[in-house]
Amino acid sequence: MQHQNMSARGVVVAGAAALAVLAWPGAVTAQGIFGSPTAPPAVQEDSAAAGPKAIPLSEIPLKVDEALARLQTIETQLSVDPDLALIEEDLPEAQRAVSRSHARIGQTVLAQLSIRELGNLTAIWESHESTLRGWADTFGDELRETARVAEVGEGIRDTWRVTSESLAREEDVPEAVVAQVERVLSATRGLESIIRNRLSYLVGVKSELDDGLDGVRHVLGELQAAQVSVRRRVLTRTDVPIWRLGAWSGDASERRTTRIAGAEWEAVQGFVASGPRAFLLSALFFVVIVLILIRIRRRIGTGLDLRDESLRGAADTLDHPISAALLLTILLTSFAWPPAPYVFWQVVSVVAIVPIYRLIPPSANPVINRTVRALLVVFALAAVADLLIPTSIENRLVILLASLLLAGVAGWLIRGADGSEMRQTTWGHVVWRGLQASLAVGVISAVANITGWALLAEILVMGILYSAYIGLGIVIGYRIVAGLIRLLPQTALGRSSRILSEHGDLVTSRAITVTKIAGVALWIWIALGAFEIADPMSRPLAALLTGEVHIGAVTFSLQKALSFAVVILLAIWLARFVTFVLDVEVLPRLKLKRGVSSAISTVVQWSILGAGLLTAASALGLQAGQLAIVFGALSVGIGFGLQNVVSNFVSGLILIFEQPVKVGDKVEITSLSLIGEVRRIGIRASVVRTFDGAEVIVPNSNLISSEVVNWTLSDQRRRTRVEIGVQYGTDPDRVIDLLVSVAREHPEVLRYPEPNVLFMEHGASSLNFRLQFWTANFDDFFRIRSEMTVGVNKALREAGITIPFPQQDVYVKSLPGASPPPGNES
Repeated sequence: MQHQNMSARGVVVAGAAALAVLAWPGAVTAQGIFGSPTAPPAVQEDSAAAGPKAIPLSEIPLKVDEALARLQTIETQLSVDPDLALIEEDLPEAQRAVSRSHARIGQTVLAQLSIRELGNLTAIWESHESTLRGWADTFGDELRETARVAEVGEGIRDTWRVTSESLAREEDVPEAVVAQVERVLSATRGLESIIRNRLSYLVGVKSELDDGLDGVRHVLGELQAAQVSVRRRVLTRTDVPIWRLGAWSGDASERRTTRIAGAEWEAVQGFVASGPRAFLLSALFFVVIVLILIRIRRRIGTGLDLRDESLRGAADTLDHPISAALLLTILLTSFAWPPAPYVFWQVVSVVAIVPIYRLIPPSANPVINRTVRALLVVFALAAVADLLIPTSIENRLVILLASLLLAGVAGWLIRGADGSEMRQTTWGHVVWRGLQASLAVGVISAVANITGWALLAEILVMGILYSAYIGLGIVIGYRIVAGLIRLLPQTALGRSSRILSEHGDLVTSRAITVTKIAGVALWIWIALGAFEIADPMSRPLAALLTGEVHIGAVTFSLQKALSFAVVILLAIWLARFVTFVLDVEVLPRLKLKRGVSSAISTVVQWSILGAGLLTAASALGLQAGQLAIVFGALSVGIGFGLQNVVSNFVSGLILIFEQPVKVGDKVEITSLSLIGEVRRIGIRASVVRTFDGAEVIVPNSNLISSEVVNWTLSDQRRRTRVEIGVQYGTDPDRVIDLLVSVAREHPEVLRYPEPNVLFMEHGASSLNFRLQFWTANFDDFFRIRSEMTVGVNKALREAGITIPFPQQDVYVKSLPGASPPPGNES
């Protein structure tokens, strides 16, 4: 294997390439940093047309100070960056570390290493790659910034050069002015020298970093290929049967070397050195979580309803705040850590046994309790032995012992358990299946180890132990998070939040569901990695996802289709979530006018959906021209069959921005004979709830094009009428005074406009009056009218005024078969 060490070779070539990529007009030419541009003819013509102009003679004294100040500013910007100085100071040590790694790996046959050893080496080289890439990016950014500064300096130089040439063609130019111009040009030449030196410095270091980075990436590629090769040998015999170990020669042992001297320690050192900021954030996260848990425990205490499983988890969390915070820190912040070697994760796993043990919830089923504790014991023994025993033969014996121990413990637990009883609960069923799987894996691993399939045996036994152990940690971590989520409405923050106080059960249940899904997905991915399946699966899956299908000028792939669907779903979810937060938490606190909150919420919702649609189209790979084709097809569809949809959409925009009808308005749509309250105004349709409780979906165009009576457009006041009839012979003035007094005595009748009574007519059976009054709230007018009717009836009864009912007098002149009235005998 050929290795590449960081050196200064290729500085000139790499520098020229970097300057070509970062080309700016006149960057480096025979005339200096600010030399003439070497642009294409078209660009030169444009530059000539828009070239620098000479400064008028009268303005030169004022412009000189300004130009010198700008040049001084540029020179200050080009001073040595402390970050670059630190990188240059650390670069020799990084070179030595990479050289040591090259020397070590040069003495190793990668194909004979185990997956663990290859993982440690990969972690070392990924640490080198991360460091060099970060440094190279820093120098690249500085190189681009220097190019930008050079452009500014070139503009100043060209302007004053043209000015000097213009002064040379004029007569009677004061010598002081010429001296000032020459002073500026001299400053530009000094800046040119500074930029030339800085570019030489930046290009040299950048080239050296890129050279080393290429070598590191080459080694990483070889390590990746070696890992693929080792995984392909999982289903093949990799060692001699165990009964032949005594005859195994030293040469054979050398071929199965499982440790590289100092590699693991170097991997851990490189890992710690590459991520101090991540570890500092993890430590800060741990301290914050501990303080939060202690504060919650002091505020809430022990007054929790332990009948709720999630609250039992919260109680255990509050009883052990340090253990809970440590486990959460490992689970939630480890993703921010740089790539870690295998041995580091082993140490972290062993350390996590303590908080996991303290947070294990007791179960009513003793088999579950014994299984969990047995898992911790077996995993601890296997992990510690794997850390401390270095040689391949002893390590193989440790794996065999772990397989037998796993099978024996699983068989013992299965023998003492009742399968039907275990399957009655969810966790009991999971533990029962896990014990059966552990027994099978332990037996298969032991047999494979004995017969020489050592790599398969190691992957099986360590995979089942790590997946079960990490699954237990994730379950306990989920229990902690779910308990804290359930506690949130009871905290001061929860009580002050409208969302948690009004929709606490909904929000917490949804959050717990999301946490559960995330935990299951995380465990599946870690379990696949523990069995060395994740990487082999990822490659064909990536090939399947990225495979492209060409349809004309459009290219599709499964990855693009899935990205499109995921972005659309995320946009819908985000729009609903943001709208919910705005409607419940944010907008009610702003005390906006009625209807404005709904308009803001709707605009935000559709803006998010629109942005999501554009992002999804970009993820699908649609270009501007292809989008034009799509919009053209949509326009044809609109012309033929979507006129109503577009009309409703435009009407919805009018309703949102012009607001002739707002949410909460009481409207009467004459074309639909519909009266009710507007509950929601959407982009396509609105919802009107009738006073009988029915919700009617009304297309927005009906609210714009039809006649709509808005009872509450400007205010909530409503005039109400009560019709009254009294007996003939009653004094009308007395009735009017009585009715007005009844209206004035009601506390919810407005004093202005004043209530009034009208004598309407002489009816068939009564004198008819109309009592008219105003109420402040439209929603209360039915109740107030009923109360007023009752009050009028009571007042008339107390005043002795009769309310007549319709009646007719019938006069009978004769009846069939009856004798005629007296005097009509004839």
